[in-house]
Amino acid sequence: MRILGFYNSVLTMKIANPCNERGEFILPHTRPQVPLNEAAATNPWDPFNSRIKFDFVHYHFVEAQSSASLIDKALDMWAATVIESGEDALWKHSKELYATIDNIQHGDTPWKVYKL
Repeated sequence: MRILGFYNSVLTMKIANPCNERGEFILPHTRPQVPLNEAAATNPWDPFNSRIKFDFVHYHFVEAQSSASLIDKALDMWAATVIESGEDALWKHSKELYATIDNIQHGDTPWKVYKL
């Protein structure tokens, strides 16, 4: 990400916008041009096995920033609908969803969490 040269007066921190490897700004949620691994070459939603799973996570984790309890409620409703057709639920609870997110790799860089 490239840092803009001004400060947000409310957050008092620099605002970052996504950019490509040349430092040119790109639209939010733009997928990488080259698959990062072999799985991504065959499944554009990797590590999710379908677009609906990717969209579910993106909505709750990125857009709505849902709490774990709200994610659990949505997963319970999803499970209730798919059980009728004999399918499996996406995840059993929010901890499984978070584990899937934590396992996402972008190149060789490990995922690290810093708490302040």
